[in-house]
Amino acid sequence: MRRNVTAKRMKDVVDRFRSAIPGVTIRTTVLVGFPGESEAAFDNLLRFVEDVRFDRLGVFTYSPEDGTPAPQFADPVPAEIAAERASTVQECQDRMAWGLQQKLVGTVQEVLVDGRSEDPAFAWEGRTAGQAPEIDGVVYLRGRFEAGRFARVRVTEAQGYELVAERA
Repeated sequence: MRRNVTAKRMKDVVDRFRSAIPGVTIRTTVLVGFPGESEAAFDNLLRFVEDVRFDRLGVFTYSPEDGTPAPQFADPVPAEIAAERASTVQECQDRMAWGLQQKLVGTVQEVLVDGRSEDPAFAWEGRTAGQAPEIDGVVYLRGRFEAGRFARVRVTEAQGYELVAERA
């Protein structure tokens, strides 16, 4: 895709952010199945994702877009292979991210209380600074809260990308 940055350079940038801002959430998106993507290139991407350990990561498969040169490139990646690669990256990311989520159990976090929960098991839900609305998981809240306010909560459970917490 003619990106003029190396994996080493990107890893260095992420490392510098993490050193400068403790607790920062690092997110990115990756594209798989771009024409000419070899098995070796995909393996390099997977290794990069594992090395950097992004907090949040979106995975997309290539699709041709009118007016761009990529549909004319040699060696198109079959849609089935691109979908398998996307699934492999997402599974890798899920394992790492869910492990990071588990490490939050017992910690105190500041959350923005978004409002009433859509999950009937919880009255309220909110999000940490690292959870983008309508993209990432939420923090389900036990107890009484007020929408639009920040609250300090103790994380009691991690369920995939979702957290469960109570007032600290």
